[in-house]
Amino acid sequence: MPTQPTLSKLQKDKKREYRIKHRDKILAKQREWYAANKEEQRKKHKEWYEKNRDKVCEKQKEDRLKNPEKYKERSKKLYRKHREKRLEYHKKYNAKNKDKIAKRRKEYYYKNKSKYNERSSTYRKNNPDKVWKTYLQWTYNMTTKDYKILILSQRSKCVCGQSFTELPRKKIHIDHDHATGKVRGILCDSCNHTIGMAKENPKRLRRLADYLEGCLPPDGWRG
Repeated sequence: MPTQPTLSKLQKDKKREYRIKHRDKILAKQREWYAANKEEQRKKHKEWYEKNRDKVCEKQKEDRLKNPEKYKERSKKLYRKHREKRLEYHKKYNAKNKDKIAKRRKEYYYKNKSKYNERSSTYRKNNPDKVWKTYLQWTYNMTTKDYKILILSQRSKCVCGQSFTELPRKKIHIDHDHATGKVRGILCDSCNHTIGMAKENPKRLRRLADYLEGCLPPDGWRG
């Protein structure tokens, strides 16, 4: 088989100069040709990829490990460029494959439970403010600003008189109606548990208060 003649340095330089000089013209011609042969080129590319898939994936994996920042930046750039298109695609896909996605997530979670829990624990430890903000938003539909306003409206105290400034955050609870989800106020740990144990029944709590004060009537035990 005859070998192709190699280009001299002078020829290569001339070719490079021509390409730089006529760059826009060359690109326009290439785009025009690609548009005319789009389906054919896609078919060829797909066939080539299927044939060399393992080789390509292995090479990409090696390149990602060597240049993680490069791929991260490229991924961000592509996402920003096609954000709306991607969101629309994912929305349709998620709606169409809801059960399939839920099953896959469940399987992945139980397969990697220890790893998942460790990662979650590390994230919570390193990002307490973000976790708290998300918790307020998802659980009570509140912002951190709403929470602070509610604390100040109670003069930073629980109904029992306990100052919130003397308690850690985990000992301060947002009290809400379990039937409607409406937030009623902020309580200390003890008061919140008392209401919960009394099953949010005001009558029961009043009778308990009467019992403690020794004010129950003679038939008070009969209900």
